[in-house]
Amino acid sequence: YLLGIIHYHLYHRKIAIHHFAKAIENRYLLDGNANIDSYAGLILSYQASHQPEKATHTMKQMMVFARENINSEHIHLARSIQARLWLLQGELKTAVRWQETTDFSSDTGIMFFWLDVPRITRCRVLVKEGSKAGLCKAKEKLKEYLAFNQETRNTPQMIEILLLLARVSQKQGQINEAMTFLGRAVTLAVPGNYICAFITHLTDIADLLKNLSLQGAGEEFTRRILSDFDPCETIDDKNKFDLDPWEINQNLDNPLSRREFEILSHIARGLSNKSVADRLYISPETVKKHSINIYKKLGVHNRQKAAVKAFDLGLFKPGL
Repeated sequence: YLLGIIHYHLYHRKIAIHHFAKAIENRYLLDGNANIDSYAGLILSYQASHQPEKATHTMKQMMVFARENINSEHIHLARSIQARLWLLQGELKTAVRWQETTDFSSDTGIMFFWLDVPRITRCRVLVKEGSKAGLCKAKEKLKEYLAFNQETRNTPQMIEILLLLARVSQKQGQINEAMTFLGRAVTLAVPGNYICAFITHLTDIADLLKNLSLQGAGEEFTRRILSDFDPCETIDDKNKFDLDPWEINQNLDNPLSRREFEILSHIARGLSNKSVADRLYISPETVKKHSINIYKKLGVHNRQKAAVKAFDLGLFKPGL
């Protein structure tokens, strides 16, 4: 589930789909709302991959799962995700009806890293609907949510909220304010490479992003979104799961040695240096030395980032 979230934010759609599908297979073992959020991730990833039929089919499965558990919170979350999909598929009137008839009074508390939060999705609907009153209401709520998430240092939600605020200000004709919100979102997104949220809003914010890039704010990041990350063609569409990881490694500018490649595969599975050493019959110090070399070659600084980079490059196949 968490690997799905990581790759969702990085806009690695095929890898995200793989992990969310695995999480849903084990949905009865997941704690809290992670099972419903896994459905959200799979639905959104399918939709982003131009597979609306699969997104709709998964949405129906999610509703069955939510209802069979007779869990009011899960049903509330599932309906929010359903409304989100309606928005993405152009069914605005249906989404507006959900927004107007849903009770959000119980939707409180920390937003964590959930991919869908009903309070925020309500604002998405208000922004898309675009009436003067709706935009004012959305702006008021979004500023409230932004302040709350700033206190909890919730970067993913802050980025999404800032992008929605940029869209609200843009629709209200307050372009300078829209640019300020967008600039803040970019500043937060660059360190973690949070690409997906920007791609999702790209149709609406493309002109703002171009202006931001021209001003030199987050120039490399914005250029990457506008140029390299065409919504219809991204690097994960090359289906790196079909390629041999060692062959991919050999084609890198600075390939890993056989031993480094072997150690990286264990690191990517979350094993400690001692566990890796025990498996390979070498000392933990030797593992540490190899790990440092791996980090240098991959351009990262710790084992967590090395694991993510391994997935990103296709050096490690999920589930193997």
